[in-house]
Amino acid sequence: MSLSLSSPLFVSEAAAVDRLVPSQHLTIQAAIDSAEAGVDRVVVVNASQNPYAAFTLNKNVPVLTTSSQEIIVQAGGSDAWAVRITEAGGSVDGLTIRSRSNGTGAVEMTCDSDLTNCKVQDNGNAFTGDLVTITSAGAGAKVSDCTFRITSTGNHGAAIAVYASTSGARTEILDNTLAHYVGSGCSAAAIDLRGATSAPLLQGNVVTVTGANQLNVAGILSAVGVERGTPG
Repeated sequence: MSLSLSSPLFVSEAAAVDRLVPSQHLTIQAAIDSAEAGVDRVVVVNASQNPYAAFTLNKNVPVLTTSSQEIIVQAGGSDAWAVRITEAGGSVDGLTIRSRSNGTGAVEMTCDSDLTNCKVQDNGNAFTGDLVTITSAGAGAKVSDCTFRITSTGNHGAAIAVYASTSGARTEILDNTLAHYVGSGCSAAAIDLRGATSAPLLQGNVVTVTGANQLNVAGILSAVGVERGTPG
């Protein structure tokens, strides 16, 4: 007996699709919602909708940009974060991500996921948490080749705060550049191993600190993989 290609015994794999923002989907969240996990990509192709609204990456898909323009994702309204990565395997690449005034921060990573080649910034005003928080469930998360900027003269947390243990997979903080303003009322370190039960891999990170309380970051600057830059 011969089998036709239409037979149910033949199963074809889904072809990868680039979910384009804003030409096909007006928001990044809409593109994520339409994407097939583990197959598709979400690609921001231009800055016409800047700033893009906050989003939650709750699928194993990459979110990236192919544009030469700066693509900005800004927390707004009641958003605690501009970007939340909540599904293992998800990644965000090449975006500018900003917290809002009195928000929690810019990025929350709650799983084994990647943040790479991004600019992570405050909006010049105080925020209540940390720019990037790797939660206790975020073992295996990786932050690499990113540029961090904190300019707020008000109270704020760290640029990167790590709560995750490394019992499952080692958290990695690699080759980042951090410009960290520490005002008189602030005591946050640039990279804070806050609650982490075992040290993440720190390598190639450069921290430039300004402000009245800059000596508060002295402890983390003595760690392997972190060196102090010179204010420009």
